[in-house]
Amino acid sequence: SALDYLIKTQPDTGGYSYEGGGEDSSISGWCFMALKSGRICGLDVPDSSFEKMRRFLTDIHRPDGFSTYRTSNRDSGGEATTAIALFCRIFLGWEKDDEMVAKPAELVNRHGVHLDNLYYNYYATLSMFQMGGDMWTDWNKNFRDPILAKQEGKDNEELSGSWPTDTTWAPQGGRVYTTAMAILSLEVYYRFLPFYRAE
Repeated sequence: SALDYLIKTQPDTGGYSYEGGGEDSSISGWCFMALKSGRICGLDVPDSSFEKMRRFLTDIHRPDGFSTYRTSNRDSGGEATTAIALFCRIFLGWEKDDEMVAKPAELVNRHGVHLDNLYYNYYATLSMFQMGGDMWTDWNKNFRDPILAKQEGKDNEELSGSWPTDTTWAPQGGRVYTTAMAILSLEVYYRFLPFYRAE
């Protein structure tokens, strides 16, 4: 199965890569979510896989709160990789007041919603929903209606319901990519229960 493959191919350092070498936070985020989701569904994912994930997420954390793209380049990364790592840490059980959650959350909150980068926006929205409180209230106000407003309307039947391709990575992924990322972001309201208790 796909989970068996991820478990078998996970390096001891924890992360994954597109090419099979030189782990990066982007593909690792998707793989970590798959493994954790498998565990939530009752499938057999060993504790060692989660220990490796935590090792990787610790290694890419910088003192300033940002997370790097690769462990081999401490100057790499930015808001998108920070949002990816933040949500993975939340998903894997890091405490809300841990500096590897609190600092990145402040950075993502300060950077705000960016509908021109749906990849960043996806992980950032998942993270802000989990952080809750004022962070989520402000984020949701700047996220929900604006992203819905960008959806193609009824004036073009062929494109109606999809999202335009005027965003980062759209030239590579096309309209299917932009629409999928927008919809995944909008699922935040019911996709996962809150990991942190209400304050």
